[in-house]
Amino acid sequence: MEKFFKLTDNKTNFRTEVIAGFVTFFTMAYIIFVNPNILSGAGMDHGSVTVATCLSAAIGTLLIGLMSNYPFAQAPGMGLNAFFVYTVCGAMAWEWEGALAAVFISGIIFVIITLSGARGKILNAVPRSLKYAIGAGIGLFIASLGLKNGSMLALSADGFFIGSLANPMMLLAVIGLVITIILMVLKVKGAILIGIVLTTVIGLFMPNGEGGTITSLAGVEVSPLALAGFIAFALMVLFVIIWGVTKKKGMGTIAGICLAATVVLLIANLATGESSISLDQTFMKMDFSKMFVGPTLFVQVISFVTVILAFLMIDMFDTMGTIIGTAEKAGYLDKDGNLPKANQAMMADAIATAAGAVLGTSTVTTFVESVSGVNEGGRTGLTSVVVAILFVLALLFAPIAGIIPSSATAPALIVVGILMMGPLMKIRWDDFAEAAPAFMTVLCMGFMSSITDGIAFGFITYAICKIFTKKAKEVGGIMWGIVIIFIVYYIMRAIVIG
Repeated sequence: MEKFFKLTDNKTNFRTEVIAGFVTFFTMAYIIFVNPNILSGAGMDHGSVTVATCLSAAIGTLLIGLMSNYPFAQAPGMGLNAFFVYTVCGAMAWEWEGALAAVFISGIIFVIITLSGARGKILNAVPRSLKYAIGAGIGLFIASLGLKNGSMLALSADGFFIGSLANPMMLLAVIGLVITIILMVLKVKGAILIGIVLTTVIGLFMPNGEGGTITSLAGVEVSPLALAGFIAFALMVLFVIIWGVTKKKGMGTIAGICLAATVVLLIANLATGESSISLDQTFMKMDFSKMFVGPTLFVQVISFVTVILAFLMIDMFDTMGTIIGTAEKAGYLDKDGNLPKANQAMMADAIATAAGAVLGTSTVTTFVESVSGVNEGGRTGLTSVVVAILFVLALLFAPIAGIIPSSATAPALIVVGILMMGPLMKIRWDDFAEAAPAFMTVLCMGFMSSITDGIAFGFITYAICKIFTKKAKEVGGIMWGIVIIFIVYYIMRAIVIG
């Protein structure tokens, strides 16, 4: 282990890496509950998506740890799951099986362009201000979903209006948002996850106005083995915390015993056939025949290209930004600001995306929450291995994930949106030629509820600004190609839809 992960060379040790892995996991574990809630909006089975979320996160995180030896973690990306549901399956009227096929194809393309080095060229072709704007725009989009899912914001013929606290769903969402914000301000580790759990518990005691409570335990079946697994998992976490505080090896040994017990109980739970953990509804459900939607072949092709292009660009910008930002925090960047083994990290992301589609979830990407583990001292891929193991063990929670109400996950979406606003500070707002495209990107993503439209309007505005400032050559061939595709798409959509 020392030789493979080079712990001494990276000025770390086994205990530090394990603690960092636990911190990273609990900081991003909210995705286990939020992702199924979002993807079920496209008609996907909640339970199967929960399992797919855990397994795809484990695969991606394990790969990036072993291939690059960096302490990064992966899971189905926020923003990408919303794009999957609300844009592809919603506005563009795709069926989720076709959307999964598109995610799979984008994953294969990721692999190819990473091997060829083209991924770097595409990223470099997009101006830095638009990269920042895309991240922030996705944040605004996610936050708006949180407001809607929590019944805090609604749309009528007269525009947007705030909900009413007389609505128990909104009241619970507001309570959850206040709790989560307080936890974030106090810098509590795993604040978002804790906020979801506390809000869900509060929902057990809040009437839903229909004779029941907002959080309902009806239909939840937990086998004795699963219950024992929960207890073993909780004890493992407890002793890891004690180990981290006291630094006593004995606590680490006990935590290891609890880990072994959790693994045995999980396997036993699956082997007995009593477990409700299943991938039956999403595994290998990709349908390539459902990727071409539209009245004419040309419109179908344009729609297909647009979706694939959007999946590619969103994931590339998100992954690169997260990896570079986290690497900078950990001190991995060289003197030129480049990241050694960046291709290995990108390849892990690409493989995980294809694997995620096979399992039944949207695009897998590197999580910015990885920086929480870095802050705890995580410096090697061992941190990632720990996170991957914890995601596998999280399968124990799949049977109860369905009880989490949308009012409990809505605050998480809003807070994640807040965290994604940071890149806006790096945009030169005093330069209108840079500010206008960035603003259009953020504005359209947030208020049109479409990531694709945000990217398109931003790119087209950027090209217009460069043309009339006599700097058209700065746009570059790749950007011009993307802009032309978007323009043709809007022309065809206008002709078809009117």
